[in-house]
Amino acid sequence: MATAPARILLVDDDDALRQACAEALQQAGYQVTPAVTATDALQCFAHQPFDAAVLDLVLPDMDGLTIMSALREADPDVLLVLMTGHASLEAAIEAVRRGAYDFLRKPFSVQDLTRVVARGLEQRQLSVQNRELVQQLDSMNQELRRQVEVVTEELTAFLNLGRKLTLADGPLPVLAEVLRASMQLTTARTAALGRRLPPSPAGTSDFRFITAEGEAAHDLAGLSVPASDPLLKRCLDTGSPVIAPELLADPDTASGPFALLGLASAMAIPLQSTTGTAGAMLLFDPLQPFTDRQAALLKVLAAQAGQVMVQTALLGPAPLAPRPSDEFVDLQDLLSTRRSP
Repeated sequence: MATAPARILLVDDDDALRQACAEALQQAGYQVTPAVTATDALQCFAHQPFDAAVLDLVLPDMDGLTIMSALREADPDVLLVLMTGHASLEAAIEAVRRGAYDFLRKPFSVQDLTRVVARGLEQRQLSVQNRELVQQLDSMNQELRRQVEVVTEELTAFLNLGRKLTLADGPLPVLAEVLRASMQLTTARTAALGRRLPPSPAGTSDFRFITAEGEAAHDLAGLSVPASDPLLKRCLDTGSPVIAPELLADPDTASGPFALLGLASAMAIPLQSTTGTAGAMLLFDPLQPFTDRQAALLKVLAAQAGQVMVQTALLGPAPLAPRPSDEFVDLQDLLSTRRSP
């Protein structure tokens, strides 16, 4: 792809000199916009960008240092090349001290002009590229620091969970700690664990929540919902995590049980048993949207929860004791008689 020619603003009230400089710069491949006064130059600069400005330090309507400062303030990257007579040599040197690239003493050859402009534009391009590189590196460093902070927080959550699990007395406290760690990793407001119940004689199946933590724990603990709910069905059928960012806005879930409870977003992580995906861990309403990375991390916690639930037969295909026809089981009785070794 061809690079657009550099745009140069040429400012001088000497018609002959301005025309000669414009022709030389155009022949060198630059796009030149001439201006007679500082006022004209500032108006041009306000309406279009320029890569460089070549200007006389002695203009009829404004001091050269003043216009240079105005151009520099409008665009800190603009290349400034000054033209000066002997009488304004000290002012030209002062302008270089203030950030001008170079100055040409009159009379000068057009070859000197094009050479200075070319060298200055090359240096300007290198400076811009270097600054962009520094900004990219700074952005990368910030992202790396953020990732380190995230990983550190995640590692801390796992280590804390490990310590808490060694102190947990029985399956129910273990599951509660897993849910709390899951909420910490995702900033979710509610987390719950449940299993898919055996099909009814009519062929339908329900999903029953076993335990829950967080703001909606009271609504979810012990709740049975149809396993055909789109969020649950997709998770249970595919055995893969599912993220539903807008339960209320999605037509498939807007009339579902979770949206009706006032829950806005969810993530479902499958729980595996010897017979396949028999349950799920669900998290709701995070402070920040759920991510695929979080889903990958929670698969580790879900495996821990699934193991506990398998050991207590909560994910097992066979009932632990005779049950009423509605498949109801008292969780406290179940956990008190089927604790992990």
